[in-house]
Amino acid sequence: SLLVNTSGTTTFNGVVGNTDRLSTLTTDAGGSTVINTSSIKTVSDQTYNDAVKLDTNTTLDSSNSGNVAFNSTLDSVTGETNSLLVNTSGTTTFNGLVGNTDRLQTLTTNAGGSTVINTSNINTVTDQTYNDALLVDANTTLDSSTNGNVTFNSTVDSTTGETNSLLVNTAGTTTFNNLVGNTDRLSTLTTNAGGSTVINTSSVKTVTDQTYNDAVKLDTNTTLDSNSNGNITF
Repeated sequence: SLLVNTSGTTTFNGVVGNTDRLSTLTTDAGGSTVINTSSIKTVSDQTYNDAVKLDTNTTLDSSNSGNVAFNSTLDSVTGETNSLLVNTSGTTTFNGLVGNTDRLQTLTTNAGGSTVINTSNINTVTDQTYNDALLVDANTTLDSSTNGNVTFNSTVDSTTGETNSLLVNTAGTTTFNNLVGNTDRLSTLTTNAGGSTVINTSSVKTVTDQTYNDAVKLDTNTTLDSNSNGNITF
């Protein structure tokens, strides 16, 4: 395992764990971490407690269901737009703003495990693809600035015991390929006026409103359900 403890900048300019994986990788809460390599591989957890800046397209990989946690902000390096792929069967958690200062190009999570969004904004230039189960732990906006597709290939729920809202803002296509709010309902679901929304799941459940401001296409038989007199608006 490696723990880096500094209020300065921690920079990875070469591949990490490519030949023999680290057990865990942790950075402390002060300073920042610059990832300027294509791959960081661990057996279990990667925990970034400081601000992370991507200086190239990067894959963060855990081979044994480790958790990958961003406990501060996550951005591209100033003047760049770089992509992030998180590959783990554990939990990927975003606890700070993503792409708020300098957007990521794309954000992708793999099919195993789950992703927890505990921040108000995730901003990319193009696509956001969530291949694992998504848990919304705060009222959240997922935003693409250039017609990117926002795709949910697994379930979307609020975190257990909560009811949080989701806004998807893109002129591309927003696609729901699995149940929404089936375990823990969203409070509200809203899509913006640009692009389209494809509903390819049998059920979308909220506590209150569902507002589809873009063109909606049904890709299967679907029920849209509000359990508290919410308005469903197309």
